[in-house]
Amino acid sequence: MFLWSDAVRSVVVLAVPIALGVTTHLVSDGVFVSIGALNVLLVQVRGSARERLARSLWALGLNSGLLLLGTLVGTLGWVEIPLVAVVLTVVHLANRIPSSANLSMVASAMFVIGVGLPGGSVPAALDRGELALVGGGLAVVGLVAHLLLLRGMNRPWPDRDPSATAPAVGELPEWPHALAVGVTAAVGLALALEIGLARDYWVMLTVVVVLRARYSDTLETGVARVVGTVIGAALGAGITLSLVPAPVQGILLLAFAFLFFAVQRVNYLLYSIGLTVFVIVLLNLDFPAGVVLAETRVLDTIVGGALASAVAALLWYAHYRPAERAARPPLFGEER
Repeated sequence: MFLWSDAVRSVVVLAVPIALGVTTHLVSDGVFVSIGALNVLLVQVRGSARERLARSLWALGLNSGLLLLGTLVGTLGWVEIPLVAVVLTVVHLANRIPSSANLSMVASAMFVIGVGLPGGSVPAALDRGELALVGGGLAVVGLVAHLLLLRGMNRPWPDRDPSATAPAVGELPEWPHALAVGVTAAVGLALALEIGLARDYWVMLTVVVVLRARYSDTLETGVARVVGTVIGAALGAGITLSLVPAPVQGILLLAFAFLFFAVQRVNYLLYSIGLTVFVIVLLNLDFPAGVVLAETRVLDTIVGGALASAVAALLWYAHYRPAERAARPPLFGEER
């Protein structure tokens, strides 16, 4: 279940825009190309070669379009709150796409990143959408090259963990779950704006990632996400605030990218640590904030994780608890 070959391919794809952005002094462009590549790479870890390629093409269009839309929505002030609820609810129904895997989660992440990143405007939205499209295209090219390399070596493409076709026991139907994600993320955004949390998109992003259709998955993911974020934020702050030369920081950035891609199907805690370090160091290239960036990510993740866990518990209780009580035998024998 360690995805070594996927991790190598992903690091190579991510290294290209980061290196070009730094060497050409177009750091912002390199960051957004990397974000576009990252979110397409994250949907390439399940299923057959055909399924991965189809899902990557869906992600290529959805991610760039939703980053553009999110940037526009982020310029609308408080009107963005109901729009976040509507868009995320619709996007979370993307599991109707065959073999969609975590496509809805990744596409939702691109939308909330667009909403929350500083510098939103119409020109910025167009630029971000275009750069994300370039990054996603790099990820698709990398997947095709990987496939051709294996074919040339007469090695089959491994079919790992095909997507489930039926909901598991205790899993919410798709409409209630999609609506819960959209409304909870909007509440998180409203709360972040009200109390003045910086990088409010991390609250929404945590809700999108943590709030699963099953309560046990939400609780397990939420705890791992919070703990991993705290550890990763400390490591990320240490890297960005240290006197480590920029080339060494770049190597560490890619090393943590390799870590979270390799273990994402094995250990969610390690995945969260590696992803947090990668995101903090990457965004620090374009939006320098030092230790504040790490502290903000921890606080926002705790808020988002608490919201997602509370809503998941309420939904589970409302949806399944009455049925369990009805099926339970009477406490004092047969009722008369």
